[in-house]
Amino acid sequence: MKIGKIIKDERLKRDLTQEQLAQEFFVTRQLVSKWENGKSYPDLDQVVKMSEWFELPLDYLLKEDTKMLDELNFDTKLKKRIKLTSIILGLVLVGVMLGGFIFFVLIDQPFLQASDIEITKVEKIILPKETIINSETNETWTLPEDVEYKIHFKTAKPFVNLTKYTGFVNISNDHSLQILLGGGNWSLVGGKKESIIYIQSERKNLTTPRLNSGKDIYLMSRRKVDSEKLHQLELWSDKILDWNELKNLPNNH
Repeated sequence: MKIGKIIKDERLKRDLTQEQLAQEFFVTRQLVSKWENGKSYPDLDQVVKMSEWFELPLDYLLKEDTKMLDELNFDTKLKKRIKLTSIILGLVLVGVMLGGFIFFVLIDQPFLQASDIEITKVEKIILPKETIINSETNETWTLPEDVEYKIHFKTAKPFVNLTKYTGFVNISNDHSLQILLGGGNWSLVGGKKESIIYIQSERKNLTTPRLNSGKDIYLMSRRKVDSEKLHQLELWSDKILDWNELKNLPNNH
């Protein structure tokens, strides 16, 4: 039986919605839907947790889904050799044109859009209301409640080498945050394909505080925009996380 069908059957046995199951595994509802429809697979850590949570043997979850086993067991070194072989062949075929490409990647950072990434987990950290004292002026300030996120994602985009934390809040308005994924660098061989977008709270910026709570999260989809429509994020960004979904995630701290 395919693992996606097992996940769906076990979820329905427990009378859970996809959103409720997503909360148990700290992922999004969309990812659970992809698992159940065979469009994506849980990673090995998630499969182990499912085995414990569903009280099912690990081999029962894995043994009949050959496609998933191929993904989990495919040797990393072999992947790197295949990539290296492809790059060498490309160098021979492209020749002079590759020189221009190399020049480009040395001066520019990778730009990732929503179609380039897959979100694998979302951590939510709730920051309660807090009172602080300015040691210099002895003034008392009240910091409002807010939330921070750690959005784990992976990409299959070639030549991209991500850092541990990638991306930053580019623009914020009353209802939305826009993330620019422009971190990391280009790499002709291998490269780190997983990273975390850490959205921190700016509630301590008392002059122009930016709160994350109550906002959808968008990912910038193009570099050039009309300056007159700069804050209309929906026109030039793709929504990746909805506040209605985020607010139901458990607090990780």
